[in-house]
Amino acid sequence: MTSRKPTAPKSSLLKSDKKADAPLGPNTGKPLSGAAAAAVNGKPGPGRPKGCLNKVSREVADMVKDALECSILEAKGASPAKLLEKYDGGTAYLIQRSKQQPNAFLSLVAKLMPQQIKADVNVNTDLASRLAEAEARAKKSK
Repeated sequence: MTSRKPTAPKSSLLKSDKKADAPLGPNTGKPLSGAAAAAVNGKPGPGRPKGCLNKVSREVADMVKDALECSILEAKGASPAKLLEKYDGGTAYLIQRSKQQPNAFLSLVAKLMPQQIKADVNVNTDLASRLAEAEARAKKSK
């Protein structure tokens, strides 16, 4: 049989014990938390929030949105030359690609769309019951 080390019961671990290990602030003398504690401890902080885009991804998404808006305005009759004057760099390139290779451009747009859409749909119960009654009447008349 192997021997186990005796461990302290979980109830004996108090929050105050954890805070005692946290580094103290130089001016306040209170325990530090978050990025300040990470800087003192040398451990990584909490990091970026889940779902947050980095700067480059956000800028590319904005360029694609601008190019899509420009293409829609052009389809509605706006002057292409005036629209291209407004944009430069990556957005202008994407506008040109949207004209020359619309399938590739639209697949890029599709990748930027959310994968799932959360929606709350409230159905009028009176309408639902009326539809059920109408279906029942239709079945009887056949």
